[in-house]
Amino acid sequence: MYIQTMGCETTSLQRQTGVWDSRYFSQLQKPFSSPRRMVLIDDDPSFLAIMQRLADMEGIPLDCYENIEDLGVIDLFKKYDVAILDYDLGDQNAVDISLYLNCFVKELPTLIISAKDRSQECKELPRCVKSVLRKSAGYRYILELAVRLSQNEENLM
Repeated sequence: MYIQTMGCETTSLQRQTGVWDSRYFSQLQKPFSSPRRMVLIDDDPSFLAIMQRLADMEGIPLDCYENIEDLGVIDLFKKYDVAILDYDLGDQNAVDISLYLNCFVKELPTLIISAKDRSQECKELPRCVKSVLRKSAGYRYILELAVRLSQNEENLM
């Protein structure tokens, strides 16, 4: 499905991911400033690929992994300034992982994302979890929020 937007044809995937003509976005949003390193752990390869592509287009250093084991030693989280964790990661969930990280690594600002509403499961969260988002919030919004966290902005919402 194609639509016409400001003289550019775009697909529904482009609308959803925010991967539009850069001239269009430059009029709507301020560009990302150079963030520090971020990590995304999600078992959905399509979500990882789209987020990686968007991050690459914006010059954002984002490392993507399908599971926590692919990252390797938990101590490697120390090299990141923000973590984006899918709620369901096999036998573990993002809340358990963030509790572990909060105790043993550092207070790493963390975003928890999920395709489902997790408000009931995420009532008691460690301080490091700054937001719980549905993936339907959009790729660009999730990435922008992570960038703002990497810049230590208090005003997140």
